[in-house]
Amino acid sequence: VDQVDADTTALNVTAPTPLAAGQITGGSLPADGGVNFYSIDLDHDQLVYLQMPQGSGDITASVEIAGSNYTLGSYYTTVFMPKGHYVIQVSAQGNDGGSGGESGESFAAMSPQDDSSDYSYALAFGRMDDATALPLDAPATVTLDPGQVQVYAFQAQAGQRLYFVPQAGSTS
Repeated sequence: VDQVDADTTALNVTAPTPLAAGQITGGSLPADGGVNFYSIDLDHDQLVYLQMPQGSGDITASVEIAGSNYTLGSYYTTVFMPKGHYVIQVSAQGNDGGSGGESGESFAAMSPQDDSSDYSYALAFGRMDDATALPLDAPATVTLDPGQVQVYAFQAQAGQRLYFVPQAGSTS
């Protein structure tokens, strides 16, 4: 809600954009403040990962799950999320100190763009249920499309030492 003048208020109502598991979703907000909304729908309780690849002091990045607030960083955060509908809010604090929206269940990833009038951001989330089984002592060849995230699962014994050794290609 924006106060246009003493007698007029502008209101913009939008539905959140659904996030696809295993994909990185990007967007931008004006540096003078703004908000975008995204959603995650989980049909059962599950383990998910969330990431904020880069950060900026002008953008908020957090998620509220079952009454606990999580602040995200450049590392993957793995968290148990109960079945439900989650609305994600990405907001930029404007020059006037306003965010352009109210806080809620949210997580975001963002960084300043080269254009000083906008902030860009990226959101990453995935379901551990979608992890590809990876056998031990067997090389794996993976090709990722731009904006794709891949998660792997493997079986090991308690106390067993494992080493991850890149064989070829990019590791970033």
